[in-house]
Amino acid sequence: MKAKLKLLAAVGTVTLGAWIYYDFVDTDSTREAVKKQVEPFVIVEDGTFEKTVDNLLKKPEEKDSEPIAPVDKNGTVIPIRKSALIPQGPLYDKEAPSPVFPKDSKAVKAITLDDALAAAIDGSDEALQLLQDFFDKKDGVPEEIGERASEMLSALGKMPLDSAALEQAARRVIDAAARSATSAYAMPFTSLSDFGLTAGDYGWDFGPDGKTPHRGFMRVGPKSNLISGKGLVALEASPENDFIKDGVLNVNKFGTTDVEAGTYRLYVVTTTLPSGGRLAYPFGRKFGFNGNELRVVDVGAGSSKRQAKLTSRGIVLESRPGEMDGETPLVPVTFGKEGEPEGWLITSLIQTNGEPVRLSFEKLGNEETYIVSIVISPTSLEEFENQLNEQLLAFLNDVAPAAGGPGHTRPFGNDFTAKTIAQFFTNPNTRSGLGSNASPVEAFSSGGGVRVIVIDTDTAASTGDYKLEANAIPEQTIYLGDDFDLNGCGSTLNEISLCDLFAGRQENELLLQQVEPELFDIRWILDGEELNIGDSSNPLVLSDVIKDNPELFMGAGSYEIVLSIVYEDGLSDTYEMILHIIRISLPPTLSLAIIGLLLIIRRKNLNK
Repeated sequence: MKAKLKLLAAVGTVTLGAWIYYDFVDTDSTREAVKKQVEPFVIVEDGTFEKTVDNLLKKPEEKDSEPIAPVDKNGTVIPIRKSALIPQGPLYDKEAPSPVFPKDSKAVKAITLDDALAAAIDGSDEALQLLQDFFDKKDGVPEEIGERASEMLSALGKMPLDSAALEQAARRVIDAAARSATSAYAMPFTSLSDFGLTAGDYGWDFGPDGKTPHRGFMRVGPKSNLISGKGLVALEASPENDFIKDGVLNVNKFGTTDVEAGTYRLYVVTTTLPSGGRLAYPFGRKFGFNGNELRVVDVGAGSSKRQAKLTSRGIVLESRPGEMDGETPLVPVTFGKEGEPEGWLITSLIQTNGEPVRLSFEKLGNEETYIVSIVISPTSLEEFENQLNEQLLAFLNDVAPAAGGPGHTRPFGNDFTAKTIAQFFTNPNTRSGLGSNASPVEAFSSGGGVRVIVIDTDTAASTGDYKLEANAIPEQTIYLGDDFDLNGCGSTLNEISLCDLFAGRQENELLLQQVEPELFDIRWILDGEELNIGDSSNPLVLSDVIKDNPELFMGAGSYEIVLSIVYEDGLSDTYEMILHIIRISLPPTLSLAIIGLLLIIRRKNLNK
């Protein structure tokens, strides 16, 4: 009997051990989980996001002025990406400016000082547009804008109006002057053969990788980490170094950490393609600095005949002979073949506190950009600010000499002009005399006859050449009563890993891409219900999921959890992972093992 009991106990013990091993330890899911634990989680790229690098010699053809909308394999027009730039306002209901390459003559009526004064006092949207145009005619040159503002403030101070109306008009003048000074301007340029940078300038020469850059410049080719874009192509006019013709197609972003804190004048240079063809929007439809859309004024569309000259002392802005303001009420604007400029550039004042400088060139559909060079030159606004301050003080003394005596600056304050100018560098939507803040706009919502397509969150995971892919551990198995973690990832625009993005890594690459975490809407969804992320600051990584969502996990079974990622530019993708929750089930042989163990214990107790 004793031997039989021992045999029964032994058989039961072996059965129990085998059941525990095969049901809990050596399962397929466990082996898979162990394999995933010992192998690093790696996203394998299939080349989708690799840059297309090539050098072309006089090959590209001229592009049409209107973009070709991307079409998917089913013939459906793919939605246009939303702008990632903060718009600069206020917004006026008017036709968008023409491309920077003017082809037709245009007659522009000159705005007189009396017109501008009446507009400053009126304050309506239409009047403010006229006032802004009055200052824009100075093409962003602070000294000339300051002279024009001083002239207006002096004339306002002599008007027989109540002080409140005059003070409000003065605010509008300062605002319009500051906005013009900090806007971007597109204009033609000519160049001298001995063009070079001046002391303190930063310069980047775009073109084929490995080719010697222009003296004093840094070479930027398609392989450079300073630029990004889909289908980057270097164009080469000749084997020699041709600064004015060589460039790079399809640049979307440029970023650098080399620029020290300060105020600078930025120049972005383009020209015709080496083949002689032109791109309608070589700088893109929207031009941005550090996430803010810059207001771009087309000098060729106005009465000004300003041009830039590339000299041995850097780039200077000058008026063309015989084209001074006020010569005639109607100034024809033409670009004939005889006076064809060598190229065009966008110039703007920028300020940096030492943070990276990031430029963006947003385009539509299959449009292309073409960048030849970027120059950043140190400058100062101190004289401009002092000039406005002095004239504002004189204006206040003219309006209300008894309000506080000489030096009284109520209601503006001694730093009013400096603050007004600074707001245009830090927050383009802040306004005082120009009315309420500008409202955010949908990308490309005006001009060019382009229809805005609203992005739906169910959009396919590809928009043109841009793709977004979600990813996660595909399967997990846990015991009933245990908790688990979710760990997602993905690959996104321009080879950026979402894991690194939300973990704060790859700072140098993120600088260039201008991809911000807040542009992504990331959710984990179970049966149509969004999972609570708990205390996690990273929506891709969730801990103690069952603890934070007890109502969604009702017991053992299989649960399909969907990782949904939606990018603000209209891209989206999902990934499904399976969670298995299992309970401990007792096999028939387990009862025999338990009986055997109890009998052994009883026998030992009796022997005692």
